[in-house]
Amino acid sequence: MYFAEHQAQARRISRRLLWLYAAAVAAVVLSGTVALMWVYPWARLPEGEGLWWRRSPEFIVWTATALLALVVGGSVYKGRQLSGGGSVVAEALGGRQVLPATDDVLQRRLLNVVAEMALAAGLPMPKVYLLPGGHINALAAGQQPDRAVIAVSEGALLHLARDELQAVVAHEFSHILHGDMRLNMRLTSLLHGLAMVGMAGHYLLLGPKRDHRLRRDRDGEAQDGWGGPGWIFGVFGMAIGLVLMVVGFSGSVLAGWLQAAVCRQREYLADASAVQFTRYRSGLVGALRKIARHPPSGSQHWQAGEYAHFLFAPLNPDDWLTRLAATHPSLRQRMARIDARAARSLDQAADRPEVADYRGWLAFGSSAGHNGDGQALVSEWLQPVAGDMAATVATDPLAHGQPQHLAYAAWLRHSLPPVWWQASQDVEQAPAMLYALLLSEHAATAAAQQAVIQAQHPHLWLRVAALYRQRGSLRPVHVLPLVDLAVPALQQQSAADWQRLWHLLSALRDADGQWGRHQWCVWTVVRAHRPELPAAAPLLRTEAGAEQAQVLAWAAADQAAYTTAYAAAAVALDLPPAPPARSLAALQQALQRLNGLPDADKQQLLRLAIDTVQHDGRISVAERELLHAIAANLHWPLPPLLAPLPERPVG
Repeated sequence: MYFAEHQAQARRISRRLLWLYAAAVAAVVLSGTVALMWVYPWARLPEGEGLWWRRSPEFIVWTATALLALVVGGSVYKGRQLSGGGSVVAEALGGRQVLPATDDVLQRRLLNVVAEMALAAGLPMPKVYLLPGGHINALAAGQQPDRAVIAVSEGALLHLARDELQAVVAHEFSHILHGDMRLNMRLTSLLHGLAMVGMAGHYLLLGPKRDHRLRRDRDGEAQDGWGGPGWIFGVFGMAIGLVLMVVGFSGSVLAGWLQAAVCRQREYLADASAVQFTRYRSGLVGALRKIARHPPSGSQHWQAGEYAHFLFAPLNPDDWLTRLAATHPSLRQRMARIDARAARSLDQAADRPEVADYRGWLAFGSSAGHNGDGQALVSEWLQPVAGDMAATVATDPLAHGQPQHLAYAAWLRHSLPPVWWQASQDVEQAPAMLYALLLSEHAATAAAQQAVIQAQHPHLWLRVAALYRQRGSLRPVHVLPLVDLAVPALQQQSAADWQRLWHLLSALRDADGQWGRHQWCVWTVVRAHRPELPAAAPLLRTEAGAEQAQVLAWAAADQAAYTTAYAAAAVALDLPPAPPARSLAALQQALQRLNGLPDADKQQLLRLAIDTVQHDGRISVAERELLHAIAANLHWPLPPLLAPLPERPVG
């Protein structure tokens, strides 16, 4: 899968969605205006008292305006609410964040699976939420791929084996990479506006909606609200509420059609991508089979329908009525696309054996001795990569969803020392981990930097010193993935904490004199993931020739290669032949501007940078770090730059 192409397709769908939304709004406003004209007999013109369509023009205009304001205002309100990110969706459905310190084995397994998938996709670690309920479901939500949220239901943890859970998580990550996640956030805002008319009618007639669990009195009888503000105005108030509920039902039907129009085919695409990613179709087939055997119960959150298009599985039973506006294809149809035999035997198939009996791509994970999920490391694909992790890029390095990415990510997650993994996931330890990674390799300079930390933050210095003593257990290839895994913990820092973080980082840089490329890579990746980072101004490729040449020149291995790379870039981009002075400050400024490029131009720039780096057929760890930093500043998910892992010899 290619990130730029799928993001462009999602934007095209968004534009079509706006036209469909406008048509749906017009239908709701028109039907609501006509219906309310029946309710208010005094709105007739005197000379046309017997004709229902002879109404006061002022009444028609004000009624239509009020309904339009209600719909559009509801969409704007929901859009502002969802600007808080994917956590808003997960928490609206009753989800709670899964913390790394949990003692629950199943939750630790979920964190490991999400971490492996994030490393394989080239994305920062998303926040992980647990949704209440025994049904099997999951979702991905958020405004940006590098600020996503993954939520999984309690039933999924209980009923799914590890390979099945990994297939479901891969399905959700494909939604992130395809642009579906942001499209779903926008769709939710529009659907909320269409539902506002019905919600207003419900409020007038029945009062506000209750929580997803019915309140019960002491005798165990269900209690729900009855009688809203419309009762105060008598018959006409009740009539208005009833009319708005009827009109709102039509708006809900139109909203369901919009959900179905946007989501059905993209579910097929996400299923196919998950199978491609994991290279094992039985995992996804097994998950779909178990969903068919454990249908959702009736006690769903009352807001779940509003977010139905986010979910992995449909909320309602598969019957002819719900199929008219279903957000998902039927489970049988989805299984048939993957495995026709499994679809035919859906009703008779027995449960698959547990994942511990499976020896293949997906039977790996962290062992209990590595603070993992207790899963035995039995995969024949789990092989250490020798040397400095350099490898030839044999396939398109920008293509996501390659099986070797997941195999490498599983090895990377398993090989992380436990103390560093725990530090990356803890809110208090994550800043200390960053400082420990940024300390100089020279003992005297590192001692001076630790003295700066001790003088400003004594308690923080104790954590930094403890981690710095463990730095020898880290491989160079671990450093930037650790920063990506620490993103959820870092984003929970307050604004004051961020200010202290940057002030102390500047002090460490001053104590070091001048940071090298490795320290700059760590610092700039942290900066790229700051939650309050402003959006870059739009930029055309023709306006950024010097910045692109600076990036391509930095991708060269040495000064001689730098001069050659710049000369080639100057010919391609029509620049002066003399190369600019190479400095990390200039590279940082160039990347900040280049973040405003269109996705297609970012993809081309990254591909040229990778070609420049691997001109000798190999990519070193330092070169990987530089490409990782460039991609992070462009907010581009760069998958691991690896050739396929070699198969073990037979026998």
